[in-house]
Amino acid sequence: MAEQDSHDLIKLLGSSDRDFLIRNNGDQSILVTGDHDFIIGKNGEKVGYKHRILILVSDLVGKNILLYFSAHWCPPCRAFTPKLKEAYETIKSKNGPLEVIFLSSDQDQTSFDSYFATMPWLALPFGDGRKASLSHLFKVQGIPTLVAIGPSGKTVTTEARNLIMSHGAEAFPFTEERMEEIEAEIIAKG
Repeated sequence: MAEQDSHDLIKLLGSSDRDFLIRNNGDQSILVTGDHDFIIGKNGEKVGYKHRILILVSDLVGKNILLYFSAHWCPPCRAFTPKLKEAYETIKSKNGPLEVIFLSSDQDQTSFDSYFATMPWLALPFGDGRKASLSHLFKVQGIPTLVAIGPSGKTVTTEARNLIMSHGAEAFPFTEERMEEIEAEIIAKG
């Protein structure tokens, strides 16, 4: 696994004087632009903007974060989403400190809403300009792309999709050390 550029999660998500994940108070957080100072989650309801909630930075600090670049119109994305969902639910059931943030390339709000309704995780709002900034920062060339950020806030890998496809939830926490452990287990099994 190639060494990846590191990006500080606190700079991505917030700072000590900011309670919400992306409230703009003038610093350089890449998840804050203009008046877009929130990320959306769900409170148990399947669909509907009124059921979405703001997420606190303190709820994400110290967790592994997966940035999921995807879209409903993309067949490989629709094929990968159930695999990611299965891995996510397995990791979460074992109390794994993991959150996924969906960054949509959908072409309209209806497609976004329909696709996001199938996901148990968080998202940037549809059409949010921060998605383009994050795509540029992580050099996203196509979708689906899954970027793993570790609990220290540093980028672990931009190839987390391949790890999930190959190893499912066993790839967690997506580190080079974990991949070496998996390789050793495979060799030991013969």
